[in-house]
Amino acid sequence: MLPLGVAVLMPLQVFAGFGAGDLVQLCRKETLMFKGEAFLPAPKGQVFTVFKQEPGKDLVYVAFIQKDGGVIAVTLPESALELVPPDPWILLQRASDSFREQRFDESRRLVGQAAQDPEYKALAATFQTPVDLVLAAAKPAAFAVKDIRAALSALEQKRKTAVGPEAEAQVKALMDTQNARLNLALKPFSDAMGKARVAAFELDRSGYASLALALDDGLDRLSVALAGKRSPDAAPESGVPVSKLDRAEVLSRVNKAGFSLVRCRQAMAVRRMMEASNYVNEGLAAEPGHAGLKALQAKVQENLTDADDRYKVASANRSGRNLAQGLLALERGLKICADHPKLMALRVEMSGAMEGSTSPAVIPAMLKEAKQGVTKDTLEEGRRIYTTRCSECHDLEMLDSRSITGWKNEVRKMAGKAHLKGNQEDLIMEYLTAAQPFAGKS
Repeated sequence: MLPLGVAVLMPLQVFAGFGAGDLVQLCRKETLMFKGEAFLPAPKGQVFTVFKQEPGKDLVYVAFIQKDGGVIAVTLPESALELVPPDPWILLQRASDSFREQRFDESRRLVGQAAQDPEYKALAATFQTPVDLVLAAAKPAAFAVKDIRAALSALEQKRKTAVGPEAEAQVKALMDTQNARLNLALKPFSDAMGKARVAAFELDRSGYASLALALDDGLDRLSVALAGKRSPDAAPESGVPVSKLDRAEVLSRVNKAGFSLVRCRQAMAVRRMMEASNYVNEGLAAEPGHAGLKALQAKVQENLTDADDRYKVASANRSGRNLAQGLLALERGLKICADHPKLMALRVEMSGAMEGSTSPAVIPAMLKEAKQGVTKDTLEEGRRIYTTRCSECHDLEMLDSRSITGWKNEVRKMAGKAHLKGNQEDLIMEYLTAAQPFAGKS
């Protein structure tokens, strides 16, 4: 199972802050760092999977999937992160992973917590019922198997030293008796395992591939620990039932769902809702019951519907007396969905009007709004820095969307992320102050 899609699929190495595999979210805007360099801005609320946190350092390494599918570790300050509160689906995934790792008490506790939600009660029972049957049968079988195997081991040593056909036949008869006892002792466990294998198969057929795979993996480990590894050519009645899943194929789908989940989150963080919709659809095609993907699908669809509504308003007011209303709808629509094809096309069509509202060209009249001694060249340079640096990570905003004090606070906050140097912050503010009264009026 993929360690990026859920919060529990890597061995937990817990430090004072976060453990490997934890799901964390940003509690403020931050910039992702890669090898000490600014990588990408990340909004408040974006979710990440923790790779590691080094003790004594205010840095947390989290996973980021690149467009080519490669996974890299980027860093964020610990102070900017908080644990994602586990929902019933995450609890079930944690429970399934705990069972895989043979942490049975932890698994049962987590399933019980998930089952408190009425929506997940039936699914939790579907997972836990076969597990309880197998564990109930395993305990008495384990004691019997231990004694029988000790007897078989002693007989094996005796067989090696037996002299003559009669002695060998006596030892073989005793070994056959012990093997018959072993099969009898394993029968209840084997029957329970058969039902649990069917349950894993049915979970996969119902769309819960990640739960099915974890259950099946845990059954394998439990079976090997108790009954030993069965030879591939053994008859079904001679050992514990094997998996009914095509494990490689199921693992491939689980991985695809996990990668899609992370990529969808990343796309949503930069407001690329069309891209996010494609990822979530790919993930649900691989694992239709994945509740984490379903939750993101609902959010993405809500944003796409909102963006469609903004487009209708912007398109209806692309010129004339209501142009300002159209520009505002266009700007807000692109803030919701930056890759909305109709809004993007409309932005090209309305680019002149949009520029006049977000970054109007410098005109002589602006000098009257500027401080004494500020030249046209100064304003031109401020505009150049503003339109290039401030648009690297996001679209430019309407200049009348906030007061000059608000712009000053925003520019100061973003100066580090935009790598402004020297007096560049002051130059931007000189331009914004002079240009704001002329926004949308050119």
